[in-house]
Amino acid sequence: MNTFFSSDQVSAPDRVALWHDVICRSYVPLNITLTSEQPFIGTVSTGNLGTVRIATSSSLPQQITRTRRLIRQDEREYLMVGVQSAGHALVQQHGRTARVGRGGLVFWDTRHPYDILFPTDWRMSVFQFPRYSFGFTEDFIGRMTAVNVGGDRGIGRVVSSFMTSINDATDAGDLAEVASLHNSAVDLLSAAIRTELADQAAASDGLLECVLAYIRQNLADPNLCASQIAAEHNVSVRTLHRLFSATGQGVAEHIRNLRLERIKTELADPTSRRYTISALARKWGFLDPSTFSRAFKDAYGITAREWAASASASPTEVS
Repeated sequence: MNTFFSSDQVSAPDRVALWHDVICRSYVPLNITLTSEQPFIGTVSTGNLGTVRIATSSSLPQQITRTRRLIRQDEREYLMVGVQSAGHALVQQHGRTARVGRGGLVFWDTRHPYDILFPTDWRMSVFQFPRYSFGFTEDFIGRMTAVNVGGDRGIGRVVSSFMTSINDATDAGDLAEVASLHNSAVDLLSAAIRTELADQAAASDGLLECVLAYIRQNLADPNLCASQIAAEHNVSVRTLHRLFSATGQGVAEHIRNLRLERIKTELADPTSRRYTISALARKWGFLDPSTFSRAFKDAYGITAREWAASASASPTEVS
């Protein structure tokens, strides 16, 4: 049977305390910080789809936090699936933030701390699946939470519509094939998050290729650095470093190694004999000769002069 709470049911002075109690009983123990100075209003309705509890809430702006202390006090373990139906939410977990707009889907894990900020008036339906429902590995759960699955395109739109329909039918008491709907929901949600992660990985690969091409084209610029590259590609420096983590090199390390390879190649080219070693180093962005010398020897085990001599392409003079 569905239950329903509205702040209108109690006097204004009691609303905030009762709201906190109702939210914690409808979801899991949470800290709630109201961010609006208006008189408090909020509603909560709950229902069930087999072992899955569904809670739909709406309210004024607020922030919801689950801390490690609250987790230790509560043994329940859920994968939450939020479907935003009004306003938007910022869901933060595992160092990621998902901005979820109307129709969007997002997962979060009650076993780990999280924050959810509703900066404006909002409404969200949350499906509380026992963690075992999906059979996801811990590693996958760590990657899939706080990832926005947009409800305006592709499988995200299909799944958002399906979950909204389940919620509406639960409210109306029209559900009969509960087990079948539960299994269908699990399958569709699994497909949606896997598709979203695959799309993000593909987009990251494409962005990385663009970044690598940009570095190659601007390698001679002595000011080439992570902040410049990030600004050029409209991403944060943190995102740029995360992209490069897949290559096994940092941004600065990648730039340095490419420059050293260009210099090493030119030192072995007879047409480059008119240049000094220092001039070649400056040509490829090493403005300090001593920094270049150390980097070259660290990379190849011999000095640039020794390499040039061994390649029979020594520059005429070393400045």
